[in-house]
Amino acid sequence: MRNIGASPLVQSSTPIPPPPATSHESPATIPVEEDDSGSKAPRKASDAASLRSVNSSYQQLSSVVDTSELSKGWYPTLRRTLWILGKLYGCVKTSVFEDLAQEVVSLCRQSLVTASEQIATQQSKLDSQLFLIKHFLILKEQITPFEANFVHAGKVLDFSAAIDAFNSLAQGKQKIWYPSTLISLAQNGVPRVMEVTVDSKREVDRELKRVCDEFIRGINDAVLEPLLSFMVKVEALRLRNEMKQPSQRMLLRDQNFALPADVVQVFESFQEQARSRLLFSSGKLAEYLNDHGSETILLKSIQGKIIDKYKEFYMVVQAEYNLSMFPKPVPSTQEMNSWMDDVLEGQVGGMEKSNEK
Repeated sequence: MRNIGASPLVQSSTPIPPPPATSHESPATIPVEEDDSGSKAPRKASDAASLRSVNSSYQQLSSVVDTSELSKGWYPTLRRTLWILGKLYGCVKTSVFEDLAQEVVSLCRQSLVTASEQIATQQSKLDSQLFLIKHFLILKEQITPFEANFVHAGKVLDFSAAIDAFNSLAQGKQKIWYPSTLISLAQNGVPRVMEVTVDSKREVDRELKRVCDEFIRGINDAVLEPLLSFMVKVEALRLRNEMKQPSQRMLLRDQNFALPADVVQVFESFQEQARSRLLFSSGKLAEYLNDHGSETILLKSIQGKIIDKYKEFYMVVQAEYNLSMFPKPVPSTQEMNSWMDDVLEGQVGGMEKSNEK
């Protein structure tokens, strides 16, 4: 299972390693000095220990290097990023690797976001979201095995206080020749040095959470539109009633938009939207992720938020109506949740059959 912090995805599959070097690239070699007789000069003990350390690190990575099949379908930037990290790891100092890795991963993330914007234009927003979810999941799980911090610390100049000070002068709020103004300008008119820390792993986590939330919200908005439209009218009626005397308040069931037949129609429209969008989303997730665990987590998050809103709708129906007056039954929250489970499992629930009677 992937662990994505606050993201709904908390499961991880087996990490997929960086792709291998192409066949035309020669492997790294260590020059060996030879004496005049052609025999190899003996290495110092420290050199031999250093070589063993490098070989050990390289062998640790090379045991999972062959990814030519698994990396098919990966965006080129991601594939090359992981290849570069795999080559650098164990061959340079940790501090150097961490600095380079932070920059490489940050640039890869930006490249993926840019590619998703093009996909949104050429295909659909849903495709762009799933593209990002897929590649952020891969990037996150592939950089996890590296025993290094993907953090870069640096210093920048903060001109905000200086800009505010000069803006006050430009707008005439302060007189430049006043002693207090000169003192304030001397204190605030100089840019400040600030330390900033960039953590590429956290950036990937934040982007992954953001795009997952957008994906879930987009599906839910489409499914819940009939219920939300109905509930907006119910809330408007409630507010109007609060401004009237109790004897003058109107009943929900007497409104033209909320007759029993209309309520059933709202439910049936919602149910059809739920069926079609859940099936469509399930198919798209399988197409992009091909990971049952991640797909299930996302779909369950979608289902949970839908059920929360349906519960509000059903509580209003229970409070305002005699359910036996409806031409067709409106299922309870538990029944609706079970029906959605059946839809996601590819089964035909019994709810439609009971409604058709």
